[in-house]
Formats: sequence, C-alpha cells, structure tokens
Amino acid sequence: MGVHILRDVSSSFSGDLSLDNRGDLDLASSADTHKGLVNFWLRTDQGDYIANDSVGADLGTFVGATMSSRLLDDVKDKVFSTLIRNVTYEDELQLEVVPFDSDELLIVLKVNGTYLDDDGNVQVNTSAPQSYTFPFIDASPTPITE
Repeated sequence: MGVHILRDVSSSFSGDLSLDNRGDLDLASSADTHKGLVNFWLRTDQGDYIANDSVGADLGTFVGATMSSRLLDDVKDKVFSTLIRNVTYEDELQLEVVPFDSDELLIVLKVNGTYLDDDGNVQVNTSAPQSYTFPFIDASPTPITE
C-alpha cells in the first residue's frame, strides 16, 4: 500500500465536471481522484480512450455473453486484475460481481487507501461502495450510486 497524491479536476460519478462557487473548475481531493480513476477505468473499453488505447477494464468483451457462474468469475477476475495492475493496490480493493437480472450484472466495489490531504497530512479513507449495473447484452457499466 502506498500514499496516493494524485489530484485531478473534480467530476461527478457520471463524469460531469464540477465547478467551484466562482464558476471555475474544482479540484478533487486525492481520495476522490483515486475513486474517479477507478470509475473511469471500469467504464472504459480498451481503444475507447484516444490518449492511451490500453486504458480500460475492457468489459465490452463480455457483450453478448450468457449469464453463468463462469461469467461472474470472469468479469470479477478481469475487473480486479486490471484495477490492481493499473490503478490501485490489491489490499485497497474489495469487489463483488453478482447477477442483477437475467442479462445484467451488478458490480460493487470499495476502494480504500491512504491519501495526502489539502494540508499535506496523510489520511486513511474508507470509501462507500460504488455500484454499477452492467447489461452485458448490449451496453457498458452504468453507475447507480455515487
């Protein structure tokens, strides 16, 4: 586990940019930047992000699959391994993938970590669960909580 110090422009869970009270772009905390990176990576298929075509959990490869325990395991393995390789540490990620409907999965994850706050202090944060529905018949992961 390391200390996350990255900061980015603040955005909502669905990707909308956040503005401060003067109308300027708001800056996210290190914890929110980390959570946003996980959100972006999960919702992106490789090749969709022009700046780097290897970015993304690539869940589009499961479009058209049939619900099975094997599918649940494969999606969980893919999400976990890509996030661990590229975004976070293994001990900071909790992940569950469960059936939501006959053609839809529910992906629930928690990202914990140690972050540098605005004053330069190290803080340990435990995040609320982030939930996504993934209709693997024809669409991409969609956030259902913030």
